[in-house]
Amino acid sequence: MGFPNGLKVINQWFDAGGGRVITLYDVETVKDYITYNLPFTDLCQVDVFPVIEAEEFKKFAEQQKGKLGSPASQS
Repeated sequence: MGFPNGLKVINQWFDAGGGRVITLYDVETVKDYITYNLPFTDLCQVDVFPVIEAEEFKKFAEQQKGKLGSPASQS
């Protein structure tokens, strides 16, 4: 099975004791995610956990914290 153009597999790991495959990938759109995962839904449960790099999250959290504390956001 090929990957959608908007999906890039970063790495894959196999859970040696649990029969699971963990795939870390980057997608451009939800459509790319669905195209990749839909064929597996009749074979297994597909669990998805969106993640963000720590530094990117830190910057995002600081921006949101600033917005929450600003007078304009309280009106």
